[in-house]
Amino acid sequence: MKFKFVKDINEYVEKYKDNLIMDEFWAQKIGFVKAVTGKVGQKIVTITRDGVKETENIVRQNKDGQIDFVVTNSFGETYVVDYNTFNLKYQKTETPNIYKPVSNPIRVVRCFENIEFKTNFNELFRVKKDDYLIIPYNRYIYGITKESLYQNYTFIKD
Repeated sequence: MKFKFVKDINEYVEKYKDNLIMDEFWAQKIGFVKAVTGKVGQKIVTITRDGVKETENIVRQNKDGQIDFVVTNSFGETYVVDYNTFNLKYQKTETPNIYKPVSNPIRVVRCFENIEFKTNFNELFRVKKDDYLIIPYNRYIYGITKESLYQNYTFIKD
């Protein structure tokens, strides 16, 4: 499967959403996640539900000594979320290690071609045709499969 390399993902989204290469809409996260503080240096390989190796991240500690979270969504996909982003996106529940999403709407675009790009964390990320890009407020764009999007997000009317 061939992927088009995108040098600047933010520029790509702005350019192509207006040329009908992407559909754009707003969504709100609804899926609960399991999360634990990672071990510094721990390597997490995210494998999508359909068995595709999506990305590889390393758990890091920020300058304030806070350690990234290792998060598992409802599909069993595991990935790393930095400490500050995690605390903006999730709230504790009464169940240990289970978090509910904070209900901030996010921008979502559907890809009409296979693309790959470097994330803000300098990791190569691949998004297949008909899957989605999630564009949070901080513009740290990442990809998500359509199945995961449908299970973990709800669409919001404009």
